[in-house]
Amino acid sequence: MDDLIARVRARARSAEPTESGWASEKSYPPVGRKSIAKAEKAIGYKLPPLLVRLYSEVGNGGFGPDYGLLGIDGGAGNEGGHDALALYEGFQKPDKRDPYWCWPDNLLPLVHCGCAMHLCVDCASPEGKIVWFEPNPHASGQSWADSFIPLNCNLEQLMETWLEGKSWLDTFTPIEYRP
Repeated sequence: MDDLIARVRARARSAEPTESGWASEKSYPPVGRKSIAKAEKAIGYKLPPLLVRLYSEVGNGGFGPDYGLLGIDGGAGNEGGHDALALYEGFQKPDKRDPYWCWPDNLLPLVHCGCAMHLCVDCASPEGKIVWFEPNPHASGQSWADSFIPLNCNLEQLMETWLEGKSWLDTFTPIEYRP
């Protein structure tokens, strides 16, 4: 994992975009243990070890695939300025207009992909399995279960793909949904 962290750090500092990600105009310094603990308390799960190292050794988001990793505790955010924890907390709220809305407790939005889509990390899995939240084809009055699409990758594989300049969408395939 040390080699991966070193390569991600170098890539994040290079400010060069890749095919599957853009270079952040702002760098976010790494976070300390207190910020990690705050995130873990908010979601009720330990963050996967690689994610802890990325946040604490590389930076508080802003690097990685698509629009970059969302930060925690004031780090990189989406176009509305919301970091991963703010999105998680917002997604956890019930929707009075949609009784079927339910965000899984174990999923932390990790990468904003545009068009309301996110790559999420499954914090119930130590390897950080990746789940694609794709709300666009959702039909009103239906369960949201099919909007949570597990991919055949984990956080390490996602970051390796980004380092190679490949698109996650072209590299990983959905696996059968298992709620």
